[in-house]
Amino acid sequence: MKDTHVYNDKMYNGNLLIDRVEHVYIDVDGVVYSYGRYNGSYSPASGSLGSYGDGVWMRLDGEKAANFITDRTSKYPTAKYSVEVDGGKVKSYYDKLYNRGKSLQGKTGYFKYGRVIDTYSLAGPGGNNCTTIVYKALNYGCTNIGAPQTPAGILYNFRKADYIKQGYNPGRHIWGPK
Repeated sequence: MKDTHVYNDKMYNGNLLIDRVEHVYIDVDGVVYSYGRYNGSYSPASGSLGSYGDGVWMRLDGEKAANFITDRTSKYPTAKYSVEVDGGKVKSYYDKLYNRGKSLQGKTGYFKYGRVIDTYSLAGPGGNNCTTIVYKALNYGCTNIGAPQTPAGILYNFRKADYIKQGYNPGRHIWGPK
């Protein structure tokens, strides 16, 4: 597949979305990227909840992206954080992953846009999940956040940053002036 996007150094507000079912995905300049075990797990009895499975990368744009966000946020309480990133770098990184992937067969809905790019691994050092793949792209896109392994970890990092902006001093454990 030929990459038809034009990338530049323009900074975008990437919208990081973390929903209650412990999933994180990102919207950069109207393109939604979401990674998960959308093809089931390697443990049939566990279904999509198994620790390992095909790592499926979805890239949605336009109306598909808007509908995906609407569908997820209407089903699950969602925290949304705006992060300034180099959109070209994030999109380039994510599109390379997507373009090298293998298309899913026999899928409908959003899943028909998914591609298997690797093996999904829920946890552990070197875990490869929705959180770690968002973290890598944010850092490619010129942000500097800690390396969380779970959506709860990335949510903690962003909530802590919000508290600091509001005057919380984590070194002193007191609220004070900014």
